[in-house]
Amino acid sequence: MLDDPEIDCIYIPLPNTVHFEWAMRALKAGKHVLLEKPATINAAEAEALFSQPSPPILLEGIHSLLHPAFATFMSYLTPGDVVYARSCVLTPWGVLAADDPRFNYDLGGGALADMGSYTLGALLSIFGGMPTACEESVMKKHANKVDENFKARFRFPNGGIGELYVSLRSAWTEGISPDAEARMRPIVIDAGEAGVNIHEGQEVVRTRHVYFKNFALPTSYHYIQVNDEYAIRKTGDVGATSIVKKWKTSKTVKAYTFKQAGIEQPSEEYYTTWRYMLEQFVNKVRGKATPPGMWLDAQFSIDVAKMIDMAYTAAGVPLRPSREEVQF
Repeated sequence: MLDDPEIDCIYIPLPNTVHFEWAMRALKAGKHVLLEKPATINAAEAEALFSQPSPPILLEGIHSLLHPAFATFMSYLTPGDVVYARSCVLTPWGVLAADDPRFNYDLGGGALADMGSYTLGALLSIFGGMPTACEESVMKKHANKVDENFKARFRFPNGGIGELYVSLRSAWTEGISPDAEARMRPIVIDAGEAGVNIHEGQEVVRTRHVYFKNFALPTSYHYIQVNDEYAIRKTGDVGATSIVKKWKTSKTVKAYTFKQAGIEQPSEEYYTTWRYMLEQFVNKVRGKATPPGMWLDAQFSIDVAKMIDMAYTAAGVPLRPSREEVQF
């Protein structure tokens, strides 16, 4: 297949431990590569893979981040002002068979390896970059050495906290919807944006919380809840006694198509996250532009891999090793 001149692109859905090896082979053969997440088994592999000089197109398949709904979610946030964010992807107990590759350590299984790309990718997007530290990681080990549950807390450069929770065997009472949320610090906004008139010496402050239901599989169903708290206060006075008026607003939005997200590109409501991802991949291969926020560059995938390693280290477990056959 790699030697076939009629083939332009390769999709690699192999076990995690061989992603690096086969992606590198495909790139060296001049093939564009759509690579299943996680792109690699550790950050060292990611840096080697995504740092190739003038490579063909290479995209890590974190499809949930390339749907119009995620772009809409992000449109309500200013990354530098986010003080807290959380993302979770849960698979209830019994959904996965006992012999599922996700429970196989030698194949690169585990909750963080399998689902971490979704949750970590969301946190990277929300905060606009890498955390400074993983302050805490808690994992529950499966009998096969893999992590069946994983929770982690990251500190970001602006002081914000990002948390994730992924599970291959969560309790059914925890629900099955993959959710994401973000809370922003109070910021001063234009009075017109708040729809009010203010007097001289006053300012409007807004505190925003955005919740995204089913962020990883939005095609089936989703909603984005935007909750805003407003206050009119004396200019520059952060004390509670300076507040003249307070009120709240809430709205729910959905975006199944590019048009609903305010993006000028054709699409249909039935398009899945995979369909949207594939379209942008093909656009890149054909030299066409992709809409803003609808692509994951090399550094993004490297950062996701680094965060996975940070979480494993904070949990006190060894990083996933590369196969002996791997040559950097």
